[in-house]
Amino acid sequence: MNAAARTVLRPTVLLFGAVVFVRAFTGSAVAAGLVGGLGLVAVSTAIDLRALRVTMAGAGMALAVTHSAAPVHQRWAQGIAVLFVMAHAGVEPVEPVGTGAFGERFDATLPWLQCLVALGGIYACVPETTEIRPIGWGMAALTMAGAGGLFREPSWARRLPTVAVAVLGWAVLFGGTFRDSALVGGLAVLGFVAARGWLESLATPRRSFVSRTIGPLAVLALQSGYSIAVSRTAGLATTRAHAVALAVPQLVAALVLARLLLGPRRQSAARSDPPPPHPTIR
Repeated sequence: MNAAARTVLRPTVLLFGAVVFVRAFTGSAVAAGLVGGLGLVAVSTAIDLRALRVTMAGAGMALAVTHSAAPVHQRWAQGIAVLFVMAHAGVEPVEPVGTGAFGERFDATLPWLQCLVALGGIYACVPETTEIRPIGWGMAALTMAGAGGLFREPSWARRLPTVAVAVLGWAVLFGGTFRDSALVGGLAVLGFVAARGWLESLATPRRSFVSRTIGPLAVLALQSGYSIAVSRTAGLATTRAHAVALAVPQLVAALVLARLLLGPRRQSAARSDPPPPHPTIR
């Protein structure tokens, strides 16, 4: 797909996704706050300065959750959702290195796939929320657009999944209002997505397409199993304390396994690289 086609199709697909996301909640009185908050998160993706980007993303999510109509005793969940969005915004997406066009599309599509998997886990925690379904259609459209190469460049396009993370966090708060365990389970599912970018940033850069895809695909499979497990345990617990006791160990174990699957740290990989040969003086 050439640059001209991406220039035309990218805003069209993004507009479709935005309309679907917002339309899911237009029946509530909190739609205005949601639109304004997500707008700030979307604008933050165009900022290269990390500190400013994280601050603006957090402010946008705070604006959105302030209008989520959650009762006072559930404000703790709002704070966690804001922190997760800020954590996701603070990590730069992985840049393709020597993987070719198909590999670049894979790198651009993977974050959207992670959000789709998380959406399934969140829906298992809050099945009463009918708004999850249209969000799924919008997320699927954005995932297919990523597979088509629309989000390979520029850098702000690769940061757009942060907006999806904000939407998922808001959906958890919206759907889990009547059950604290649903909030804990949904946020635990989202927590894996928020931490995944940080784990990926620590992994050794992989130059071949095969080595670059095996680890992330294995982690995607791990995320699927983790989302099912935490939604069926913590998401169905009878009390908040019980849900936390079930969710935290599962999240820690899943992140440790993901870290092992993604490979060693960049620093250790750099020390193992052989030094460049010295030029021969004739």
